[in-house]
Amino acid sequence: MSRYRLYWLKERKETKIAKLIFFLLWPFGAWLNALKSANTKTSYLIFFLFSTLICWHFSETGLTQRYDDFMGIRDRFISSYYSFEQISNDITSYVKMSNDAPKDMYENILTWFVKSLFGNNYHFFFLIASVPVAFCQLNVMKYITGDKKFVSGSILGFWILAMLILPRDIVTVQNPRFATGFWISVLCTISYFCNYGKKLLYFVLIFLAPFFHSGLWVYIGLFLASVIIPLKTRTLEVLALISIPFMFFDAGLLSHLDVSFLPDGIRFWAERQMDDDSYAAFVLKEGKSGFYWITDGFNLMMRIAYIYMTWEMIKKREAIINDQEIKTLYHFYLMVFAFINFIQFVPIIGERYYWFTRVFCLFLWFKVFFPTHKKTLYFLVFACSWSIFERYGYINGGALLCNTPLDLYIMPLPYLLGKGLFW
Repeated sequence: MSRYRLYWLKERKETKIAKLIFFLLWPFGAWLNALKSANTKTSYLIFFLFSTLICWHFSETGLTQRYDDFMGIRDRFISSYYSFEQISNDITSYVKMSNDAPKDMYENILTWFVKSLFGNNYHFFFLIASVPVAFCQLNVMKYITGDKKFVSGSILGFWILAMLILPRDIVTVQNPRFATGFWISVLCTISYFCNYGKKLLYFVLIFLAPFFHSGLWVYIGLFLASVIIPLKTRTLEVLALISIPFMFFDAGLLSHLDVSFLPDGIRFWAERQMDDDSYAAFVLKEGKSGFYWITDGFNLMMRIAYIYMTWEMIKKREAIINDQEIKTLYHFYLMVFAFINFIQFVPIIGERYYWFTRVFCLFLWFKVFFPTHKKTLYFLVFACSWSIFERYGYINGGALLCNTPLDLYIMPLPYLLGKGLFW
């Protein structure tokens, strides 16, 4: 077990009580205050509670006409009904891999469970969906705040945590299937390869990820390949470097590819990723504003930042391969980095798997370099600044403004809880 996982700053009992009372009176303010002492158990409790509160509070804000996944998932929850017998039959079909088995079981089971206990209140659906995501996010984050190099309250520490969570923040529970599978995969991967806790447990748990989203079977294949096939460090580094040009390939390259040779299930998935709607949305940028080139420019800069961070780690290879904590995770990252670069031209799936690159790169870079190489971190923050603005501040594109009413930031906890219950 890593020595970092157990490192917590101690707090006085009075401080713990004061922080929890503060959360009762002003949850958002308590969350901001907790960032100043991120490596304390009370702060982690507040992080968890605020994460679930955000998801509990999801509702249309009326601030933008933009469609958000939250709306579709909410409407599907309200209109759907599953009996225990139906869910049982679906699970049996899923386990047996029958042709008529549902592709993903998680949303159906969650809908059945919530409606059985709480009726048609969709707030409970997103609240319960947020629990595994928040749990996994915070446990991954703990491997950083628990490192004695981390300094709570510092601007560098804040940006490290922000860049770690940004690729798939808690707001992604708006469509919980991939978000849940993603963070389970990340937690199990880091815990397994860095030997944090019981390796067998994490090896088994990672196979739950495709249960939440079927698109993660490919990731499971990568994980198994890394465990079974002992590739040399230099071989993996060469593969990673060779793959870099593919990171910039256009999704249109696959628009006319013949995939008829694939098995039926995989062929259906591949054709769906390359259909006209996907091509229009991800290649031709239909539905985007005339300034999408700004987004593309910053995305290009972001990719360059992660390439440079990877190159910095390759140059530091001797220190990494002698570090028993991160050596095998480094090997896995190089494999994932190369594979994800090679599939970047596949619409949707290339983007989704790129989120793995971002999280693992940041995690490893922190372990190797923090708190040095500050300019690299600030370059990454600048490269991500436009995506931060789009997600949290842009009224026509930000997911937060679509589904999170502004009273979340000013009202006390009893009001926010009661709003989801009574109106």
